[in-house]
Amino acid sequence: GMVVNIKVIDDVLKKEIVQVFDQRSINDEVPGFHERPSSVENILLWIRDALVGKLPHEVTLEALRLEETPLLYGEWEATENALTLTRIYEFAASHRLAVPHLPLEDNLRLFGKCNNPNGHGHNYRIEVAVELAADGTRRLDFGAIEGIVQREVMARFDHKHLNLDCPEFAALNPSVEHIAMVCHGLLAPRFAEAGGALRFVRVWETEKTSCRYPA
Repeated sequence: GMVVNIKVIDDVLKKEIVQVFDQRSINDEVPGFHERPSSVENILLWIRDALVGKLPHEVTLEALRLEETPLLYGEWEATENALTLTRIYEFAASHRLAVPHLPLEDNLRLFGKCNNPNGHGHNYRIEVAVELAADGTRRLDFGAIEGIVQREVMARFDHKHLNLDCPEFAALNPSVEHIAMVCHGLLAPRFAEAGGALRFVRVWETEKTSCRYPA
């Protein structure tokens, strides 16, 4: 009744990956990292290559995800041989969901308590995914990524009332999907100028609600 026995996959991963890295100094004890950085993307590519020919014949490796910290992770996808590095940031802001040209009763019907005239607040979480070269070479260092996000997103929106303090939402309903779209529009050209590429932005409004742009 199984498509594939997960224990077989577990055994391969424990032998080929876990036993090699666990309780080790990657730079000193793992082959292949004596001369290249033990960055999250290089470890991902090492794991990808180490699994070639080791998985059961009925299994195809489609994707890998490696979390270095709760706020930083890398992903590799086989479909496009795409490698991304994602950094998570947080900002606090308030907003009111309303469509200005609609009457109050329609806004209340559409948005409920989120239409409170004085607004309400969220601790937003924003994931910024930067595309990396498939060989693991970075076109942007962490300092550049941090600086761009700080200038274009955090300085604009952190501890602000989005409707009242931010021109970007003066005529645009600050819903989570619009926030994600606006943040992407602010960040993409800056990353391009710095020699990188923004893959996507995902904004979490609550633990239950998020939007990724582009989808």
